[in-house]
Amino acid sequence: MLFLLLIALFFFIDFYLKNIIEITPNEKLPKSLLHGHIELRPLHNKGLAGGRLKACPRIATLISGICLLIVSLLMLPLLFKKGRPLAKLAISMILGGAAGNFFDRLGRGYVVDYLSFPKVNIKQIRKYVYNLADLLIFLGSGILLLKELFGKD
Repeated sequence: MLFLLLIALFFFIDFYLKNIIEITPNEKLPKSLLHGHIELRPLHNKGLAGGRLKACPRIATLISGICLLIVSLLMLPLLFKKGRPLAKLAISMILGGAAGNFFDRLGRGYVVDYLSFPKVNIKQIRKYVYNLADLLIFLGSGILLLKELFGKD
């Protein structure tokens, strides 16, 4: 039950932050944080990650929904098994983030991205704009990968 609440918490924090970005006046953004390491810069992404399929937002929404359904069917049952709290946290992060981005696509027709990292030395990270949902999916996936590689929870 705790991990279902975490999914909801991650979803609602993401939803709240996206709404804050949406109502912030344009003249207040972009805004630099942490000495320029993070920048709040709103972007409406009608496609999938990196803007792929932005010309076909309905297909992007369909693909996103199918992926969320498949991942939910595979991962939700694991939340009800005994033990493995780190894996359950990672699954909660992935599902909360995926649900947040899918809800954006359904409700707004685009995903609100707003976090960029202009001082990161990796060009592939520096050139995109993210949101909390993206970071949750990435971190949750990384935790699961490391857990599988090293077999510890």
